[in-house]
Amino acid sequence: MARSYSTLEIGEKILNILAGSKIGMSGVEISAELGVNRITTTKYLSMFAAQEMVRRRDIGNITLWTALEGAELFRFPDDYFKVKARFLDSLIGGHDLRARTLIQSSINSGASVPRLMIDVMLPSISSVRLMYDEAKIGNSEMGMFESSILNCVKLAQAHAPDAEDDRNVTLIAADGQSLLQCYCAEASYRSMGWQVYNLGDMSSSVNVLFDIDLPKFLSRVWKSRRGIMIIVVFSQTEEGLSFFADAVSSAGIRKRGNLSLALCGSMSEDAEAESDILSHDMDKILQWSETTFERYKE
Repeated sequence: MARSYSTLEIGEKILNILAGSKIGMSGVEISAELGVNRITTTKYLSMFAAQEMVRRRDIGNITLWTALEGAELFRFPDDYFKVKARFLDSLIGGHDLRARTLIQSSINSGASVPRLMIDVMLPSISSVRLMYDEAKIGNSEMGMFESSILNCVKLAQAHAPDAEDDRNVTLIAADGQSLLQCYCAEASYRSMGWQVYNLGDMSSSVNVLFDIDLPKFLSRVWKSRRGIMIIVVFSQTEEGLSFFADAVSSAGIRKRGNLSLALCGSMSEDAEAESDILSHDMDKILQWSETTFERYKE
């Protein structure tokens, strides 16, 4: 009796077979190498094409299949470190397509979006910024790398489930340097079923009118006040965290119930900022958000 293979095993075998061909292979050739009938092989090839793992080219009456550069199937949670290293290499090497294919491959392999953000994207952001601070790259390269990272984060967002009406989170970047972190948080929250309102870089709103503007915004997006609302502020500076924490307190919106404030960043021990949680670790903020929602439901 012929052995049955899992989808992961079939995918790995197909990618390995195609890796040895520069011009591509026909379905008949792949079927013969695979040891699986042609109809089944075509079904899997079509599925992997939809997942952007392989590419189909029709040349006359012949259909050729090729593997996309960087396409690979991983085994998680063991392979997050491998993806992290390969993503950074692709990014720094200027291989944007390879980087995006790597993230798509990770998602196809069942990777957790929050884990991709925390274990792959955030370390890559830190590495790129360190290169910039050490003058190893200039503004142009920095902009290119940040654009590539953002495209990969948005790719991960495309796989988010439908949001739940009673899970609401508003994200604020207190400065331009926190913007990518804000987008990573958005992808993570969306993958967890949260309704996300990403305000982006709000550094231009650092003025006395913000505590008036914020309640108006919340009354528009959270009209029924159903469920909970969490405001998460990301900042590279203590001043940014303090300003938005004070603005939320001044607006009085936390007194209305079911609204919490999280500050993602670092502050000195003698600094004062009223919040429900303060941590530089986005993973802790995400876990705390889930716990807060579970307590609300009890």
